[in-house]
Amino acid sequence: MTIKGRIFALVSIPLAGLALIAGGNGYMMRHIAHVVNSTTTETLMPIVNDDIPKMNQFSNSIEWILNADRDAYQTYTSELQMLSTQDESTIAQLTATHSEDLQQVADRLKLASSAFDETLKQSYSEFGTHYRTWKTATQSITQLSATIARESNRQQAINQDSVKVFDTMRSQLDGIVGLIEKELESPQTADNPAQAAKWHTSIELLLNADRDAYQALTALLKLMEQPDPAEFETLVKDYQANLKQTLDRSQKASEVFNEAMKAGYQEFVKSLKQWDSLCQQVTEISRSNLALVESRRKTAAESLGAFSAMRNTINTITERMEEQIKQQM
Repeated sequence: MTIKGRIFALVSIPLAGLALIAGGNGYMMRHIAHVVNSTTTETLMPIVNDDIPKMNQFSNSIEWILNADRDAYQTYTSELQMLSTQDESTIAQLTATHSEDLQQVADRLKLASSAFDETLKQSYSEFGTHYRTWKTATQSITQLSATIARESNRQQAINQDSVKVFDTMRSQLDGIVGLIEKELESPQTADNPAQAAKWHTSIELLLNADRDAYQALTALLKLMEQPDPAEFETLVKDYQANLKQTLDRSQKASEVFNEAMKAGYQEFVKSLKQWDSLCQQVTEISRSNLALVESRRKTAAESLGAFSAMRNTINTITERMEEQIKQQM
């Protein structure tokens, strides 16, 4: 039975009794009038004037507390969802819901506090302390999540540009190899074994440079997804080493180039440097996001601790309110 139902029952019982008394013999009417007046004054009026308003106040307070508790869970759920997405629009939607629910937790507990006695006011003060700590932490998580998502999207855009430059760079390298292969097929090279050997060495160097470029690309793609800072820095060094080898081997191969090959090689080097510039931007964003993710992880732990402590105070307030309602009943 609800609190309001109990109140109705308490009032109905005396009234039903009075109705039965009123249905008795006529000669008892004067006595009944006295009983009714006495019962109304001594029993019903205190219930109507004091107990019922107080019970209604308790009932409303409990409802505000339960709604605040629900809002707290909704806020924390939004926080957790932010930790598992990097979609900016989704985080924006979650942030709006998160902000509204977070404020409602404080507002509804404040409304409930109008019915608190001194003991409950002390618990309410404890709630305020934990709520403020949680609010700071959970709002920080929304800000960090928005920044991480924005930077991740920027990283992906730059990486897409770098892939296009990488494809151009490889095409230029293939073009140089094609020019060398034509020289190997020429009559002049057929009559000059020493020159043919140089062309073969140049091709070998370029093929190794091509492999090094792919290895550098592999390291870059791995570091973009690497959550461990130490492993991340290892992959950065791997990228840099393979990039250097790409440039060193292609430069060594260029020592025997003719004019057409040198022109192609200059375009290749230009593309390689452009690709490296984009890759460095991707690397810096990844490194920055690693720090942001670690900061968010620590803040999330603080948020959980404050949230749990705050909810414990809400539970304590609810239990004490229910005990007061029982006593009043």
